[in-house]
Amino acid sequence: MKDKDKSEDEEYTKNLNQLIKKIKAEAEKETKKIREEVKIQLESFEKETQKEVDEIKESELEKEVSRFEYIKKRAESDYQQRAKRIIIQTKESLIDEVFEKIEKELINFRSKSGYRKYIEEKLYSTSKNIKDKKMKLLIDKKDDKLIKEIVTAFNKKADKNYIIEISKKGTNGGFVITDENERIKIDFTIENLLIVSKETIRTKISELLFD
Repeated sequence: MKDKDKSEDEEYTKNLNQLIKKIKAEAEKETKKIREEVKIQLESFEKETQKEVDEIKESELEKEVSRFEYIKKRAESDYQQRAKRIIIQTKESLIDEVFEKIEKELINFRSKSGYRKYIEEKLYSTSKNIKDKKMKLLIDKKDDKLIKEIVTAFNKKADKNYIIEISKKGTNGGFVITDENERIKIDFTIENLLIVSKETIRTKISELLFD
């Protein structure tokens, strides 16, 4: 089973890296396209404006050249700002696209072999900081059989008396652990995992795509 888990983890990492490379290539292509467009527009504007300057009488040339330089710089700034906005929009769109795919992966995490390991690790690591032997796990009904097996083994090994309760609120997996009075409440559901890690994932994706 460990070899299978390792193989699936490697395959998941491989697929994610391929996805990132593909999206990065698309982003670079889009950025290059934007820069080329700005360059062409600036060249065209410069030619047209220069033609007007050439047609101006000699006595007014110095004044009009200064006006031309001002207009040119202003146009360059406008185009650069526009290009910057488009690049930022493209970046945000790509980040959202990658996060959406990661979100789908996490939502389907329950069907993966590593899901059992995730439940076990969160249960055992959390119990080290909780002295109370009687705790409650709120779970989704689809996980009833799996988590009962894990908790039964855990109770025996850790000398605990954790119980399981089906949550009224359905989830995509994970669990919420709480004491009888709900003074302690830790959320390890997939939904909360996404909320907590969203900014971290977003920052990491941004670094990978636009380093």
